[in-house]
Amino acid sequence: MVDNSYPQDVSFLIITATGLVGILVLFFLVFIFYYQKKLFQQQHAKQLMETQLQEQMLLGSIQGQERERARLGQEIHDGLGAQLASIKLMLENSRSMEDMMLRNQADERAIELLHDSLQELRRTSQNLLPQPLTRFGFVKGIENYFKQLTRTSGITASFHTNTSQLALTAFQSLSLYRVIQELTRNALEHGKARHFSLSLHLDCNILKIILEEDGQLYDWNNLKENFLSSSGSGITNIETRLRLLSANLTHEPLSKGNRVCITLPLDFTNDDTHR
Repeated sequence: MVDNSYPQDVSFLIITATGLVGILVLFFLVFIFYYQKKLFQQQHAKQLMETQLQEQMLLGSIQGQERERARLGQEIHDGLGAQLASIKLMLENSRSMEDMMLRNQADERAIELLHDSLQELRRTSQNLLPQPLTRFGFVKGIENYFKQLTRTSGITASFHTNTSQLALTAFQSLSLYRVIQELTRNALEHGKARHFSLSLHLDCNILKIILEEDGQLYDWNNLKENFLSSSGSGITNIETRLRLLSANLTHEPLSKGNRVCITLPLDFTNDDTHR
């Protein structure tokens, strides 16, 4: 009598082996999936940590630069101020000279040095520590900046705002001030712009700063990539400051000129003493 159980046993073994292989393959695939997922999470966490570290370094660098500007501004004020006082004393002492010709020459020289020193003091102090910003706040400070620009550069500029005060921190105010300065300087020096329009618009907790000028058309992304150009460093500074502020910048070419819009979400829980 022929035993038919042998083929059945072989089939059972084949099915069992196939099932085990399938389970092993499935286990291997699941292992690979979770391993790659874990590896991706680790890489993402590492990239996030590196990004945060870079931002902290950039923030520390910019804050250090601003502190250094403030320190230098104070030192120049103290040192040059003492020099101006000495010139004033020299001018007063010249009055006691008996020789009229020598006295007149001394007076003219002292007045000339006094004038040059005062001009240099104003110019340097304005660059290092924006006095309109610290005295009047961000809105009035920007308005005064454009008024001064029209006097010194011969351009025409208009300023519009729907708010007289903004609850900005000192860091936000100074960063936005520097960004507007850099954008304006680039438009003047590289774009040959002659007409500017700046508007500050506060809508709920969103601040929009729109700068329009009639300079040469440009592509913002190309400017960011052109690190070797004379304006590359300034563009990089703008991008860094805006990133630290969590602000967004968009560029739009006009029929004649450019429009730049900066959007900054504001936190009204900030202390209003920083206005």
